[in-house]
Parts: sequence; structure tokens; C-alpha cells
Amino acid sequence: MAGLNVIATASRPESAQWCTYFGADVTVNPHDLVNNMKTAGYPQVDFILDFVDANAYWDAMVELIKPQGHIASITGSNMPIALNKL
Repeated sequence: MAGLNVIATASRPESAQWCTYFGADVTVNPHDLVNNMKTAGYPQVDFILDFVDANAYWDAMVELIKPQGHIASITGSNMPIALNKL
């Protein structure tokens, strides 16, 4: 798909290198994720796939997802997700 970039989060240099090795086009630090995404040139994205903690990153995901975008998570949740924020 033309124009598709894979953005991975990594907080350590060796993790960023691992992500790049396995195909990430861009890596950003997950701490202050929204600002780091904006700095990297991605103020919003079409797709988000969470492998870590949907509860911890929900507010950031809500801010980063484009209208009609898609959020998927494999982590589940032990408390209700605030879907009304979308």
C-alpha cells in the first residue's frame, strides 16, 4: 500500500534498532507519545495496534487516531475502556 509507514515505539536504543531491523520505518519513544509522534511528523494515524497496555495508552491513542481510524489491541483490559472519548 503506497504511503504506508510502520511506526513502532521503543524506549531504549537497542529496542529501536530491533524494531527497525524487523521493518519499522520510524521509531518513537512511548514516553510523551503524542508529542513524540508529532515531532516525528505523525500528528495522527489511520491504524494503531497496541501490544502493551491499552489502559495506559488509551488517551494517547484517542488523540492520535484519525477520524474513522482503527485501534486494535491484544492486551485486553481489566477495567472499562472509555470509548466515549472517541
